[in-house]
Amino acid sequence: MDQRFISILKTASELPDDFAVSADSRLQEDIGIDSLKLIDIVLRLEGEFGVSLSEDALAQAKTVSDLWDAVAVTSH
Repeated sequence: MDQRFISILKTASELPDDFAVSADSRLQEDIGIDSLKLIDIVLRLEGEFGVSLSEDALAQAKTVSDLWDAVAVTSH
């Protein structure tokens, strides 16, 4: 995963710098990303990576890895 991606997740979720985000971290349960934070994250990711994430991909994203996969697939 790209460090910019992790940084966006941490910043938008207001996580401390030393919080360990792993590929298996669950967006809602482990990181506390609610629907409003997810919108903020998506806007930041789209701007940073020049992608457009589909609503289907976001609805299916349950873990950090799922969200990264959506960004990576869209950017190619």
